[in-house]
Amino acid sequence: MAWQVFLQPFTKNLWLVLLLHGLVATFVIRCLHHFGSRRPVPSLLGEVTATLSLYWCLLNTYLSKPPPSYLSVPSLGVSLRAAVFVALLCSTVVWAVYRASLTSELVSQVMRKPFDSLETFLQSDYQY
Repeated sequence: MAWQVFLQPFTKNLWLVLLLHGLVATFVIRCLHHFGSRRPVPSLLGEVTATLSLYWCLLNTYLSKPPPSYLSVPSLGVSLRAAVFVALLCSTVVWAVYRASLTSELVSQVMRKPFDSLETFLQSDYQY
């Protein structure tokens, strides 16, 4: 069994969509947090660090890691809580589908036949 079996449950396009979903969810959550808070604007480096940290946390939730504690603070605005809820709900669904697909990939046995068609069967001298 190769290490690529962990990437096979999803196609390359679906992996890209998941990364894009993480970026969009991060952007929405950061915008809602930035415009909804009354705090002063942090420096550009602080903003980039917070955005990358949030993106990494959202990608970790795709792998069934618990969300960070600051995303579950009840003082967050309603729209921000809704955005976090949708992002976490999507990651839960993705994790369930990935885990089921990986399990079926690891459990199923691949039967290799010495021929693919009747023509290749006749060309081979296969005897049972």
